[in-house]
Amino acid sequence: IAAHFPPEKTTIARNYVSLEVIDRIVPAPLEKKGVSVIYMGNLERNRGIVEIVDAAAFFAGTAELWLLGKWESDALEADCKRSAGWANTRYFGFKSPEEAFAILKSADIGLHCVYPNDYYLKGLPTKLFEYASCGIPAVMTYSALWEKMFGAFVLFADPKRPEDIAEKITRLVKDESLRKSMGRTAREYSENTCNWEREGKTLVETYRRVNTCRQ
Repeated sequence: IAAHFPPEKTTIARNYVSLEVIDRIVPAPLEKKGVSVIYMGNLERNRGIVEIVDAAAFFAGTAELWLLGKWESDALEADCKRSAGWANTRYFGFKSPEEAFAILKSADIGLHCVYPNDYYLKGLPTKLFEYASCGIPAVMTYSALWEKMFGAFVLFADPKRPEDIAEKITRLVKDESLRKSMGRTAREYSENTCNWEREGKTLVETYRRVNTCRQ
């Protein structure tokens, strides 16, 4: 978007997560059935929700899928509930940001298996910054940009192949050492690179320059 505007009049302030806010939130005291795999956001077909639920059918009691958000339609919700993976799925409904992050901080693996298109693959997925801030690794759709940014703490899967999503999840479920190591790397990435405490300074400096010009 910034490329469409004059560089001398343009400042980019990215929508990163505030670690100060995240760190104040207490993890939800949830009873867990194995490793918890979470997706929170709009539950839509093009965000891979059908394949994510289908992938849960391969968990064989070792993991549980957690879903938070609003359904795109009643029909899509019904389709997912007919999936064999629904038996390994826990649906929390729509939650406030504070409630959602409390649940996220109790999870072990994040998901972002959107269908590949330019809108998604050329953007910065807020979900990955949220996962990283909570110190959990993720399984996500591949893009060159996302590999460059998140490759150290994610595994890439084909979003239209539930068995591939399940295989990547299972790898992290079985290898606790890898899962925790990637989680630590994710948190370090959030602390050192992508957080609002750093990014917000850019916005404040922009306000300062604009105010100076007006004076």
